[in-house]
Amino acid sequence: MCIEKKHCEEEKDGICQKCFSTEEDNYYYCLNSYFGCTETSSDNCLECNDISDFNNCTKCLDGFKLDGYGNCDKIEE
Repeated sequence: MCIEKKHCEEEKDGICQKCFSTEEDNYYYCLNSYFGCTETSSDNCLECNDISDFNNCTKCLDGFKLDGYGNCDKIEE
């Protein structure tokens, strides 16, 4: 299986640990279960499903929570 490492920000022992996005991409990327980067709809998504559906987030950054539809919402204090 070929793994896309184009958007890998942190790599350890040849395995992607964290993904990144750039402004010119107009997309965000999250770490999938194959340790590759998959497009997602949220810049607050840390991990996601392998599917290329933009609402695929499974884990959000600190300060954000899943909304039940695969997106990350800011936690209101």
